Amino acid sequence: EEILATDDTNVKLTIQAAQEHERNGVKIIAVHYMYESGFSGYGSTIEFHKETGEMIQYHNIRTEMEGAQQAAAKIMSEVTAKSYAVNVLKKYTPSILHHYSEPISAPYIDYGRGTYMFTFPKLINGIPSDAHQLNVGINQNGDLLYLYNNEVDVKNIPAADQLVSKD
Repeated sequence: EEILATDDTNVKLTIQAAQEHERNGVKIIAVHYMYESGFSGYGSTIEFHKETGEMIQYHNIRTEMEGAQQAAAKIMSEVTAKSYAVNVLKKYTPSILHHYSEPISAPYIDYGRGTYMFTFPKLINGIPSDAHQLNVGINQNGDLLYLYNNEVDVKNIPAADQLVSKD
């Protein structure tokens, strides 16, 4: 519940259900939750790997509940934002992080909202894979906006020396 906690005393967090399902051979626990305020509410789901307890999917629904974020007076540096993103991954995906590389491409930056979106590709046979990625969104305060573990079951991936001729 730590990541779902809110300081707003007018908002009540309700865990509505937890269910187990499987995706690409991975057993997942999905927790459906809702923030209730007055006569309205916002809900989402957070997913965890059943065996490791690590986060697979999360979206910070509070940003939508609270309305559009104020424009950042001064956006943090890319280096600082990436450091926050790496720390999030170390906290929520520690057992798989060593399989992923640093981002290869520049992050998407939303200057109006002061947010960074980073993509960490998985290394398969030493090759960065577009099919396997960790996507992390960080706001101007260094808070986690979302984390998605996009693991796709791709078979028969060749070794790097088989992709390009040595000639």
